[in-house]
Amino acid sequence: MRGRATIAAALAGIAGAGLGCALPGSAVGSPRPAAIGAAARPGAMPAILIGPTVSVRVKPRVGGVRTRFTFSLVLPTSTMPGRGGSVVDTLSISGPRGARCVAGAYVRLPAAAAGQRVTVTLGPAGLGGRWCTGRYAGYVLESLRTPCSVGLLRLMCPQVVIAPRVIARFWLRVR
Repeated sequence: MRGRATIAAALAGIAGAGLGCALPGSAVGSPRPAAIGAAARPGAMPAILIGPTVSVRVKPRVGGVRTRFTFSLVLPTSTMPGRGGSVVDTLSISGPRGARCVAGAYVRLPAAAAGQRVTVTLGPAGLGGRWCTGRYAGYVLESLRTPCSVGLLRLMCPQVVIAPRVIARFWLRVR
């Protein structure tokens, strides 16, 4: 347990100190950002270390090489831009590789308020052809992006992604 507390403290320090950034619900430079701070009770896991918590609806679950798949989920965190940065959710799928077929894709989810359902559709025609046959695994990654107009961060902005975490995992099959 001591190792987990040390990791949580280190992550809290990275996220809140020295970068001039803030997580939603915390002030810039706050010693305890709301989304990463210390665990609520001794021995509890901080939110950043907990695995996927969101369910993704995939329709259809099984499709053909030209099927358009629709992914739908309820966002746990607002992805609306804010002064201290913004939360960005990205959906990614990957599957078997093959000649002249689409083995994977990713898309940034649209901005939405916490608790709102978002839906995206991926079709192979827009990605370069047809899906490869087989099982695809997917996940939704949530991360905090800092604003690019703050001093040194302007130079580093494309590389700065804070506290990425997988909030959902799912699968689909192409026959």
